[in-house]
Amino acid sequence: MDTTVADPLIGVLLDRRYEIRDRLASGGMATVYAAVDTRLDRAVAVKIMHPALAGDPVFVARFHREAKSAAQLSTPYAVAVTDQGTDRSLAGDRVFLVMELVRGPTLRRRLTEQGPLPVAEALDILESVLRALAAAHLAGMVHRDVKPENVLLGLPPAGSGPAGAGDLCGPVGPDNRWQVKVADFGLARAVEASPLTAATGLLLGTVAYLAPELVTSGAGDARADVYAAGILLYEMLTGRPPHDADTPIAVAYRHVNADVPPPSLSRADVPPALDSLVLAATARDPRRRPPDAVALLGMLGRARSGLRHTTRPLPLGERHTDLLAPQAAPTTRHPPRPTSSPRELGYWPEPQASTPKTGKRHRRYPWVIVLIVAALVAGGVSWWLAAGRYVSVPQLIGMERDAAARTVTDAHLGVTVDPGVPSETVGAGKVAEQTPQPGGSLARGGQVHLRLSVGPERFAVPDVTGMSVDDARTALRANQLDAGQIDNAYDDNVPAGKIVRSDPPSASNLQRGSPVSLTVSSGPAPVDVPDALAGQSADGVESQLRGMGLQVQRQTQHSGDVSAGLVISASPTGTVSRGTTVTLVVSLGPEMVWLPDVKGQRMSEARGQLESMGFRVHAVSLPTYDPPVIDQSPSGGQTVEAGTAVSLFGI
Repeated sequence: MDTTVADPLIGVLLDRRYEIRDRLASGGMATVYAAVDTRLDRAVAVKIMHPALAGDPVFVARFHREAKSAAQLSTPYAVAVTDQGTDRSLAGDRVFLVMELVRGPTLRRRLTEQGPLPVAEALDILESVLRALAAAHLAGMVHRDVKPENVLLGLPPAGSGPAGAGDLCGPVGPDNRWQVKVADFGLARAVEASPLTAATGLLLGTVAYLAPELVTSGAGDARADVYAAGILLYEMLTGRPPHDADTPIAVAYRHVNADVPPPSLSRADVPPALDSLVLAATARDPRRRPPDAVALLGMLGRARSGLRHTTRPLPLGERHTDLLAPQAAPTTRHPPRPTSSPRELGYWPEPQASTPKTGKRHRRYPWVIVLIVAALVAGGVSWWLAAGRYVSVPQLIGMERDAAARTVTDAHLGVTVDPGVPSETVGAGKVAEQTPQPGGSLARGGQVHLRLSVGPERFAVPDVTGMSVDDARTALRANQLDAGQIDNAYDDNVPAGKIVRSDPPSASNLQRGSPVSLTVSSGPAPVDVPDALAGQSADGVESQLRGMGLQVQRQTQHSGDVSAGLVISASPTGTVSRGTTVTLVVSLGPEMVWLPDVKGQRMSEARGQLESMGFRVHAVSLPTYDPPVIDQSPSGGQTVEAGTAVSLFGI
């Protein structure tokens, strides 16, 4: 797939130095490009942060500090950071990081295409990752975002050889197949400083590798990287992360509440030593994990030594042995090759048959035997005190109680069964937790504490219908559940502000901390009052409005235009809430008044009287004087409509 199509940055000279050539990848917080450093004429990789982050001053300040710290990290197992800055242009600020260019796939792509890796390859990659993390931890840095996307697999440079015995450098693997490098040191910490993280969910993609303490408190140290490295090994061995769920928050809760299962449950050829390594690195309690990548690297070395039945010295130096000793059983030591003569070493060879035995040799031979026996006794005592009285704790997770007890007894240890514990991965009645961890050392006769699974832990959703939102939250927390998304909906039966329903519904069984969505009533749905009610029967309109859930109030009014009993007007109209009162103005028909008989009156007098009563008067007479009225139309002495036109006739 061509990732360069329509990318406006291709060909841009960033910060007047880095010419963007090709887009390599894009993620949740940045896009990575292949570029050329025009000043030094070398290929580099440029990571350009997305505009939402570049516009956040909190992130930019933290990003610059973390990039400087990452640049101090000196190990070939980490992608080298060579420059950072902000390019200011008319298109906006571009915050960028310049790194060495590693040509090759990510571990994520390798897992997607390959699936589970061969055990040897997985351990080679893990060793490189741990060497990078060990260098960071020794420098006081924590990565916080170890995942397959941040592990780059490139071909080693020509002529490269195995790592030296006294550093943390050099490609790993007997055939140097991959040059493994860890990227993005410090970027997770910089992104977490931005308030945009919560809004955009930039780190949700890494939730599969988050240590439980990062989920519960947001704080973590080097042991969080150890946990992520254990998850990484599990995924390389099985092809998938140990915890899976429909939503990121559900995955996070599984990290907090469920142990990582042994990878051998998903892949039969995984040896017990690697089960022990994964379980030790991914203990939910950070106090039970190796304290940092240096210690975990030591455990990995001893595990590999056990698999090869030989000791492979690790290039960590004697100053780190205090961190490595508590996590694993003592290793076998091979005696040094002799550099002195047999006589200087106290060893006397048996004489050849053709050599005459002198008396002097006969006298010395018993002393040689005594010395050998003494050495053997001393060696045996030393072995017993140092290693012989200790046994390796067997792997018991997933075993039935009786089988686990027999295994512990066969290992010359005692067993204590503690109260059960819920487990999402281990069936009820089987061993879910053990102390000490598998692969640890314990004196003969020591006690191994087992906790049997009681099955998955589930909590019932309470009935929150009719409660307020606050009361519903309290009820959910009392049942070890959380309120999830809150929606609103109209409801004719549930008052506004009260819970209509929950999803999942009440009595459903969920894991601890699962979110429950709530629907809150907005009251009855609004209705539309028609705006064309005038001229309709008042009784019919009232019946229609009451059927819509509205109240009706009538007012009457005379009208010469609207017949009696019909609606003159309605108020309000348009969209209103149910229960609203609509006022109808109903016609009483035209107003009727008494028309007096004004015949015989002077024209002016009759005209004034009728006009004062609201009649419209038309006088017909000669204009020369004020004649008497001899006739009128309509005739007087009857009831007529108010405002009727009256004609008066004079002489």
